[in-house]
Amino acid sequence: MTATVLNINPTTLQLRGTIISTSAIELNYLSTISPGTVGNGKAMVVDGFGSIAGLNSISAVSLSTSGNITVGGVINGFLAYANQSAIQSLGLLTEYNIGASNPLDAYITIVGSGLSYTDSGFTSCIRMTGPNATPVIGNILISNGSSANAMWIGTHTNNVIFGTNSSTKMVLTAAGRLGIGVGSPSCPLDVSGSVSSTIDSAGSGVAYFTRSSGLVSTIGPLSSINISIKASNAFLAGSGFYTTSDVRRKKDFAELSDDVADAMLSVSPVLYRYKTQTDSTPLQLGYRAQDLIKGRLTHVINFTDVNDLPIEDPEVDTANVQYSVDYSKVVCLLHKLVLRQQFQIDELKNMLKLFLI
Repeated sequence: MTATVLNINPTTLQLRGTIISTSAIELNYLSTISPGTVGNGKAMVVDGFGSIAGLNSISAVSLSTSGNITVGGVINGFLAYANQSAIQSLGLLTEYNIGASNPLDAYITIVGSGLSYTDSGFTSCIRMTGPNATPVIGNILISNGSSANAMWIGTHTNNVIFGTNSSTKMVLTAAGRLGIGVGSPSCPLDVSGSVSSTIDSAGSGVAYFTRSSGLVSTIGPLSSINISIKASNAFLAGSGFYTTSDVRRKKDFAELSDDVADAMLSVSPVLYRYKTQTDSTPLQLGYRAQDLIKGRLTHVINFTDVNDLPIEDPEVDTANVQYSVDYSKVVCLLHKLVLRQQFQIDELKNMLKLFLI
């Protein structure tokens, strides 16, 4: 056969010396196909740019591309990427599961294997780092061991900062110091800031107890001392409490009246339980704040707003205002009493000397 001769026989077709082994049916797959498009039951032919369009679905062991992949449906399986920045949008994820066989009642579910990505016995579920050469590393770890079930949230070497309203509110340092309102805490718990409780903010007039003149009636509002730490029960301390007492920080000094010595004799310490405690709770030692108020010893009384606190003694109680005793200041009142007693002792000694002469 020459270039101008076409030999046709029942079994073989040759063009320019090459046998065409395809059938007529297979040749028909190319019929009416435009390059770059796909038709049902037709062959696939890319266009001059190497592109193809019109596929309804594709099934493959693997799919690799250096260009873009746009998916309008669902991707079932494992999606890997070499360049994270190439993923521009994931669209709306209604349920996102990592390591979870079935969707749970959460938008994002992460189930650690307990074997992979472990850190000191914890499974690392989320790891976050910065972009620089020595980044801050943050982790959320889960341990579900037989004896130590816990969740660990923190950093590897840096501080953990908590904030609200785009502002830092609390800092846990790498040294284990917690600062509330303090950026660089200087002790295990460092608190800066306070809340001032106010009585009678409406200004309707109630009974107040001031440090200068005892029981008076006035028009509000009246603010009490500032509170930085509040507890619903007792403090347990291995040492003492310290307050700033440097004279260089103080002003407006005034002598404490001798009347407090007589007032201290009018009150007595008592044993008690709180109303929320059972009869088996050991008795505690202290004062009734109302007794100190009646004795005009308001120097050691603090006021705090507490909702739904009723009036039991109309003579001294104020609705929704709780009284507390600053026991550290009671020492000053006792000191005043000791000074007066010592003065009386010295007087008696002098009188005795005169009597013995």
